[in-house]
Amino acid sequence: MPARDYAKRPKKGRMTVATAGLPSWVWFATGLATGLFAALLIYIGFGTTSDTQTDPVAVDNPVPDTAIDKVNDGVLGLRDDIEWEFYEIFPRAEVPVSEVEPAAETSQPQTADGVYMLQVGSFQDPNDADALRANLILQGFEATLYEAEKDGQTWHRVIVGPVGGTLALSRMRTRLAEHDHPALTLRIR
Repeated sequence: MPARDYAKRPKKGRMTVATAGLPSWVWFATGLATGLFAALLIYIGFGTTSDTQTDPVAVDNPVPDTAIDKVNDGVLGLRDDIEWEFYEIFPRAEVPVSEVEPAAETSQPQTADGVYMLQVGSFQDPNDADALRANLILQGFEATLYEAEKDGQTWHRVIVGPVGGTLALSRMRTRLAEHDHPALTLRIR
């Protein structure tokens, strides 16, 4: 096969230089002005109120403003009274991991209120613990990982909580059970 010299090959269908059109900044400015004008028309069209005015409905027994203020003050007061000591207390709390299976759980609810956490799992492999944590987060739980030393081994615990009060604890345990996650209840001192 003979060698070809492509550098000296004649150009077929060579494009000619087109006549110069409008600069690109002119097209940009025209598009911007058109868009702003359209936005102004939409704002003016939708910003006005409708022609039909509705009359307010008369209420037979209106609620006095003082009652509403009392309810609002009570709700805001409850929110301000909550102090989460979880972040200071938990690192100091040590719960030993036993080799024996825990006794069967009683169905009686706990009567003392307090702050609780639920241990959903404890793994030696951090990847397993992280996978469970990710699964819990996708299911809507607030899960965190903590490391604990037991007999020279590191355990990676998956914790849900803190939960304030036995009612919230019961609800959280029910939600975890619905997702097939058994949990161990830990009370924060």
